[in-house]
Amino acid sequence: MVYAAVRQGTSLPQSLADGALRTIRAGLGGAHPLAGRAFVTHALTVLRNYSRHEDAAPGIVQAVTAPARLPPSAPPAPYVSPNLPALPADGSEFALLVARVAAHMDYGEDGYARRIRLPGYATANVIVDSGVAGGRPFFARGGPTADVETILRRHQAGRPIGELADRHGIPSAEIAELADLTWPDPEPPATPPPPATPPTDDHL
Repeated sequence: MVYAAVRQGTSLPQSLADGALRTIRAGLGGAHPLAGRAFVTHALTVLRNYSRHEDAAPGIVQAVTAPARLPPSAPPAPYVSPNLPALPADGSEFALLVARVAAHMDYGEDGYARRIRLPGYATANVIVDSGVAGGRPFFARGGPTADVETILRRHQAGRPIGELADRHGIPSAEIAELADLTWPDPEPPATPPPPATPPTDDHL
């Protein structure tokens, strides 16, 4: 998730994005530096220290020090994990990227990612938790028993979205988004009643 966020969530070319990640990994150390809380709390410090070097890549320096150029409609991060300190609000491109990562991650007592709110959905709130449902994605509103794969398979087998939503306590629009549908589903065309049989002379 962090690799995708850095590669797709900044204006850095892929080579520079990979370079920034290599720098962060080396600076943080440890077995899985990008999967730990330290990425959120210390990645900016690592890159700012790197940006002071004479041979620092200009693109990375700008992403860490210059204010980000965002469209006016860019939404703020919807959630910040309560087990993280306040993030620096310097407005640089990389600071905002780290904030977006923090908005989707919860970390366990060991400091590593435990729960992820999957990004990329407009409506659906989908969770992956290493200790719940065998790590399978599930709908947050429905809880661990509402795993995405099971519900989508039931829909594909013919169960209406409304029925699945009522049964599992999930907003219909969330199921529809993952089923790649527009909610509400278009109603099937009504079958017109057969035309009335005009009376015959026998019925007069």
